[in-house]
Amino acid sequence: MSTRVALAFGVLLSGAFGLAAAVYIKPAAPTLRTVAVPAAGSRAPQEFEKNRPTLVSTRADEVARQVAPADGLIRFCSSHVTETRSFVIFRHGTCVVLQEPVTDPIAEAERILRANNDPEARFLPELTSEGNLIVGFKEPLFHTFTAAEREAMLDELTKITPALLTPSERVSAADDWVPPTHARFGLLARRRMLEDAAKPIPVKVIRASRAVAAND
Repeated sequence: MSTRVALAFGVLLSGAFGLAAAVYIKPAAPTLRTVAVPAAGSRAPQEFEKNRPTLVSTRADEVARQVAPADGLIRFCSSHVTETRSFVIFRHGTCVVLQEPVTDPIAEAERILRANNDPEARFLPELTSEGNLIVGFKEPLFHTFTAAEREAMLDELTKITPALLTPSERVSAADDWVPPTHARFGLLARRRMLEDAAKPIPVKVIRASRAVAAND
């Protein structure tokens, strides 16, 4: 693993996303800006459900709900598992990082998902030297997009990006402004993360080598 990947992944796994950069929509400055992240659990699940129809259009909903290819993500997580680090992957591509020992990895992963269940959740897109775009959040969970995936999705994603913004983000943005490319994928990752948080369906658990001993 390259130094850049190691650094990005190290920050990601630390769970220190309270200091992460976030998409901050300003017509005069269409860039990524460092802002404070809301406290975990600041939005109740029922509030998310109430606001959810206003977040995306029908087409954006369809794109966001497409099941992300799992094979590449499984290989990525498997290559980064350690003696004490486990992963749980959910249907829409959200990968939750767990530090062992954990008695019930799925229950713990769902708890972490719920803690990040905020329609305005801040995120940090980080491009690795290998070409993967890792989108991290304030909780220890992330999405990844390969270079091939980004190239195939970019045109469609650009069309639906305005619908992935929250109402407050749309108010702050100019009518013809489109977020930077990496931020567009961050918005899609956020929407997919919210889909997983609303209806968590685990598809793969990758356990650390010490997990069995910890549960003895």
